Amino acid sequence: MAGVADFAFDPDERVARRAVLRGSAVGEPLPRHARVTDADLAGVHRAGALARSARATVSAWAMQDLARSELHSRLAVAAMAQAGRVSLQAALGELVERAEPQRAMQIIEHVRRAGLTRELAPAIGRRFKDQAEDARLAATCIAALSDAPAQHAWPAIEAALGSTEPRVRANAVEAAAKQMARAQATGDRFGMLIEHKSDPHHRVRANLLRAWILQGPDADVAWERFRSMLGDRDTMSRLAAAWLASRVLPGASARIGAARWDELVGQIEGVAAGDSEPRVRDRAYALSEQLRGEREALWAPAQHERGTTTPRSAWEEAA
Repeated sequence: MAGVADFAFDPDERVARRAVLRGSAVGEPLPRHARVTDADLAGVHRAGALARSARATVSAWAMQDLARSELHSRLAVAAMAQAGRVSLQAALGELVERAEPQRAMQIIEHVRRAGLTRELAPAIGRRFKDQAEDARLAATCIAALSDAPAQHAWPAIEAALGSTEPRVRANAVEAAAKQMARAQATGDRFGMLIEHKSDPHHRVRANLLRAWILQGPDADVAWERFRSMLGDRDTMSRLAAAWLASRVLPGASARIGAARWDELVGQIEGVAAGDSEPRVRDRAYALSEQLRGEREALWAPAQHERGTTTPRSAWEEAA
């Protein structure tokens, strides 16, 4: 006996529409459980098939249903994927490529959390090529491809490095750095990143300096550029430099030497005490507090031998 779901494939569009609406869960409260039931799987499979319908209304409703099913629980999606449900990956790939930009971004982010980026990397790469009109979606695609296999990631990353959109370039620099770190080699590709050392956007430069300091050649040059960025006349550049400091200074004393590290921490304390922008001061102050214990531990042996105490920091002197 035919069920309601079977009528969703009826050649009469009116019958198909009513069947889709009858079986749709769009508009209902999201389920609280993450357990995958046979009904969940059947719904995903049915919606995936209907999303390919030639009838625009049926396809649109089915894609909403599929997106809702995918988004309600990352655990459910991961469990379905682990169960070897090839049709789920095909359906999600179709959503990544066909959904409107905001929906596609949500799906891509959820795919990343569910650990499905590797399987859906080809679809994400194709969507990146087709979304020149939406910088947010482009940036989301590139961020996701940072976790993808190199053969799917690099063509898009290299194209994104030349984007006119700052957020796309910034994500491309970060994605390239992650790819190189995963491969444990920089090769000739690091030269592409260093070309952005004078990028007009602060976030691009900050991401580059982070990669350069942590894994690039001639890190001394990168540290000097970081120091210059902390004193930049542009407020957003100084704010980005304060963010960068929180990523590269903790634990760096062994790598760059205690004296140099202490000098850089002192510069951060100076920023915390005297920068004209409250957001920069607050971020620098939070970092200087975070580094206080590390600084005291670093100098404690020598100070104990001399019978001295830890010097007062710049922000303490200004208090």
